[in-house]
Amino acid sequence: MNEITCPKCGGSGQIPNVQPFTNAGERPPESKDCDECGGKGFIYPRFFVQFFFDYEFTGRKYWLPVFVAAENVLKANELIKAFRKGLDKHFKDISMTFPIVENKIKSEIEKTYAQYRAKKLVSLDVQVWTIKDIVPNPDWNFNEHLNYIGENLPLSNRVVAECREQHRFPVRVIKEGNYPIDFNEFLIVDIVKPDKI
Repeated sequence: MNEITCPKCGGSGQIPNVQPFTNAGERPPESKDCDECGGKGFIYPRFFVQFFFDYEFTGRKYWLPVFVAAENVLKANELIKAFRKGLDKHFKDISMTFPIVENKIKSEIEKTYAQYRAKKLVSLDVQVWTIKDIVPNPDWNFNEHLNYIGENLPLSNRVVAECREQHRFPVRVIKEGNYPIDFNEFLIVDIVKPDKI
């Protein structure tokens, strides 16, 4: 899968600081890194994935659509596996769709959003962690990594995991449980960032 030229900076990776007057005789106008591509000049394609999962405590069923930016489908699958491992810790009956490049199924994505748009909205807070002392195991969730470190490595006053990113995703309740909930619900998931991504 080839990278896509950044549409904001046209592939240069730089956005000139626009000022009314610039003394071009002394030095060229200053530029800053493009915030769309981070100065790389290209962006990765986005893969569309849908997660469906149940929360045993409430009996609710949820729908979570996610775009995953990755170099190729293999890298996308590594990120998706890490995301699913985070969901596994708290939810059950998790299913998901195969990742498909966004621009190949835009009309299908719009139909899917239209199908669930009217459903109740809740939030899913996602924290992405890097593990310090070991190479992350893609088959473990966040707590399993911490348990392994606590049981197998010498204890000392050190940081073993660091939160690198925090995101809030809108999630739709597509099926209510036996006991309707009348309060604002917030769901939380911890994800371990795969090695070398």
